[in-house]
Amino acid sequence: MTPYQENRMHVYTAQIKQQEDKIPLLKKQPLKVLGFGVLISITGPNYTGAYDYMDAEGESIADRANMSYISLVIFFFIGYVFFCLLGHVIFTFQDKLKLKKLKAQLKQIEDDVSGNSL
Repeated sequence: MTPYQENRMHVYTAQIKQQEDKIPLLKKQPLKVLGFGVLISITGPNYTGAYDYMDAEGESIADRANMSYISLVIFFFIGYVFFCLLGHVIFTFQDKLKLKKLKAQLKQIEDDVSGNSL
């Protein structure tokens, strides 16, 4: 085994271990994610979208919508939860694909090393 192959095996092994030990954000810090969602839900309906904050006479979302403020807060929170769960599923899927790819590359290197030693 050459030092290059040994180094590649070590790097792939470390990357695999790092991917296996990785904890998703929703599991690691659920209160921060939930707190941020509550903050966005409460302040979201008051967003005006005006560029000049000194002259903020633009209509807010709550003024434009034909819904009550509480309904808009619930709507914002449901949207936030949807996108958080969608991101969690997508990122978990991507991590699994990356882990599978790293394991395949490590196996290929091990096969090359065992083939060269014969």
